[in-house]
Amino acid sequence: ATFAWTVTSLGATLSGTGSIPAFLAVNNGVTPIVGIVTVVANSGGCSGPVMTYNITVNPLPRVTNAPLNQATCGGTSTAVVILTSDIAGATYSWLAVRSGITGFTPSGTGNIPSELIANSGTVPGTVTYTIIATANGCPGPATSYVVIVDPLPRLLSSINLSQTICTGSASTAVNLSSEVTGTKFNWTATASGSI
Repeated sequence: ATFAWTVTSLGATLSGTGSIPAFLAVNNGVTPIVGIVTVVANSGGCSGPVMTYNITVNPLPRVTNAPLNQATCGGTSTAVVILTSDIAGATYSWLAVRSGITGFTPSGTGNIPSELIANSGTVPGTVTYTIIATANGCPGPATSYVVIVDPLPRLLSSINLSQTICTGSASTAVNLSSEVTGTKFNWTATASGSI
């Protein structure tokens, strides 16, 4: 027997004879599409019945969160990340890598939970979550979600925080500084007695 076949409904019509070769079916939409394959066998000039096969092509889900980052201060909790996708019913898995911080969960499924993340350094640290959405058994492309964790500024321990001066004869200037670049300071002065 010889075979004649046709594939339709996948964005183009393909046809040929013999076995159907492998082909790349692409679905850039958000719902499944169905390719219809019709095959007719022929032997000795006699054609058999038309056989129909369906090829369902599921789309790849994508993570659609916007923005794909958040910022927080070390020692405070991050916001829960409710993951979203362009494909209904998608599930999520993620892996996290860090730079300069502690207190994060290295992997998980579902939404990214609120976490108490610490940054004991003097420069911003990050946690980068690599997220894969899966729908209808098809994993989508990896998407990165970044949490920026700013360090908590502290006064340098070398600053003298106590002074004794003579009335009216000395300056009380205190030069404030921190290991964290760009730190600004707010201060309040109180006094007792007749000062």
